[in-house]
Formats: sequence, C-alpha cells, structure tokens
Amino acid sequence: MKKFKKVGVWILISIFLQAGVLFYLDRFYFVTESNVDIKKVEEPAKQVIANKDIEINIPEAAKNINISSDGKYVAYFSDETLYVVNTITGDKKQVEFDSDKKFSYYMWLPDVNNILIAEKKSTSKQSTITFSNYDAEKNKKKDIANDNSGKPTLINLSDKQSDVDDLEMSRLTGVIYIKISNKNIKNGRSSFYEMNRMAQISSLKVNSNSVGNINTFPHQARLAYEDLTYHKVYTTGINKAITIKGVTNTCLVGTDDEDKLYIGAVENNKIKKVYYGLVKDSMDTWRSIELKNVVDKKDIFVSSNGDIYVNDNLKGTITNIMSNKEITYKGKLIQMYENGAISLSDGKLYKISFNSKE
Repeated sequence: MKKFKKVGVWILISIFLQAGVLFYLDRFYFVTESNVDIKKVEEPAKQVIANKDIEINIPEAAKNINISSDGKYVAYFSDETLYVVNTITGDKKQVEFDSDKKFSYYMWLPDVNNILIAEKKSTSKQSTITFSNYDAEKNKKKDIANDNSGKPTLINLSDKQSDVDDLEMSRLTGVIYIKISNKNIKNGRSSFYEMNRMAQISSLKVNSNSVGNINTFPHQARLAYEDLTYHKVYTTGINKAITIKGVTNTCLVGTDDEDKLYIGAVENNKIKKVYYGLVKDSMDTWRSIELKNVVDKKDIFVSSNGDIYVNDNLKGTITNIMSNKEITYKGKLIQMYENGAISLSDGKLYKISFNSKE
C-alpha cells in the first residue's frame, strides 16, 4: 500500500513539473514571437477594409489587364514592362526580367496572390518558353528552372514568331495547361502542353486544328476547349465532342467548383441558352437556362459557385441571371472575376463587387 502511495505522489509531482514547464514556455519563452504575429496580422486587415477610395491609374496603351482572385492586386503590361499594383494601397511594383528574356504571357494563380509568368528567350537557332513565379505580397520573382528530376522546365517553339496564347490552372490538382500559337503551321494550329506540380512538362493532344477558349476543372486534370472550325466543345480524355440534342453550334462558357461544365448554344455567333452538368453524366441530366437577351461569349462569366453573370456594354450593367441581381459600373468593362469585376473610365480603374448590397 505504501508503495502505491509513493508511486501516486511521484506521478502528481511529475504532472505539476510538466505543467510548470509548459506554463513557462507559453508565457515567457514564446511570448515575443506571439505578440509580434498578432500585431502584424490584425492592424493591416483593418486598414485594408477602410481604404476603399484609392485611385489606380492604368495607361491607355496597357495590355493584358488582369486582377487577382481576391481583387487585391491588378497586373498589366505596358512599355515592355509588367506592372503589379496593390488596389488597396496604390503601391505599384515593376516585375524585372533577365536581359535575354522577354515577357510572353501571365496568369494569376487561383487562391494566392502569385503570378505564373511565361518568358520568351530567342537565339539565332531556337526560341524557347521558360517560366517563373512572382509573389506579389513579397515582391519576389523566382525562376522555375528545372523539374524534380533536374530536367530543364521549358518549351521549344516551332519558330520565333510563335508565342504563349493562354495559361490555365486546375486549382486542386495543380496542373497548368499551356496554349501555344504557332505562326508557321498550316491553319495556325495551336500546340498544347501540361505542367504538373513537379514542374514536368509534357505535350497534350487535342481534337481540333483551331482552338478558341480553354478552361480547367478544379478536381480533375482535364482540359475543356472549343473547336472554332466546327463550333463544338471537347474535353481531354474523351475523343468525341460533347453533343446537346437539338443544338448544332456550341461554345465553351466555363466551369465551376463542382466540376460542372457550362456550354453555350450559339446562333448567329451569339449565345441564347446555357447548358451545364458533369461531363461523366448523361446529357439528359444536364440543366439549362434561357438568356433574356442573346450575348457574346466574351460577355458571360461563370463563378466558382455556379452563378452566371452577363455583361451589357450599352447599359453598363452586369446581371446575375440566376438571381436577376443587377450591378452597374463605369466606363468599359475589362474583366469579370470570382468576386466582382473591373472597369476602366478615363484611365482610372474601378472595382465592382458582386456581393454589393446596393
């Protein structure tokens, strides 16, 4: 019995000692780091919400104007330079390139304020595309020089005039799709490549000589694309076009977070109806929505949650056709993105929120 009492006493002493050590570490040893983190996170967040009226000027000659997924940064290309502007503070950064490389194309990566940049390097013998990543928060650019096996991460172009025409990323698989426009190939047939998380690049076959818009699926390493010659929509992994009963011409509208594909029924180069559903499901299970007015495919946008937004340039409005909510904007619409849109008026950038209560 005495032995059990002694063991119990030593156990209690051990518990108190451990609790004391943990208390000391929590209250004294880690105290500086914890305090600094709390101050740095909370204070800027309040400033970001309050500072809404900062003026962002965009040059008239600016090209490739695109906003990050959260709307915090906007990037554009002007005077052979890629600029990145913080839309909250107005702070503008210039992305530097090596002297032997030129800007080709870029895309904002989903869910992070990073840019994937395609850069073109030309010599007397060969032109190549290489890639880099720019972190807008840290203002740091890093080359993606090699894959995980040490092989150079690059694409050899067929000629010096060829260039990157589009970049799309499957958000959860991390696969990036690269569309290259070829100038010396008959009918201007595009080449396609995919780059995985390990920076390995491989060629990708498509069932079209003339590809228009492309989109990815968040949960699948699969590309959706439209054939401009026969006005059909395809996805990789399926040899046949996606056909809708009673619809002759179709175009690609978008995808959502549930991997649903959105296809437009086209008449006289305008979309009159949108069909949507899972590629693996029978077309009988797909749903459709009739548009009040026919629209150009550049004026329709699908959000990640499946809302469909339609732009009316003449009225200066964007309408969520699922809820009939209408939002007005100033000037010329530049881009619709996940949480809103951006427009330009007299060289000034305006941000429009899709979640506005007004």
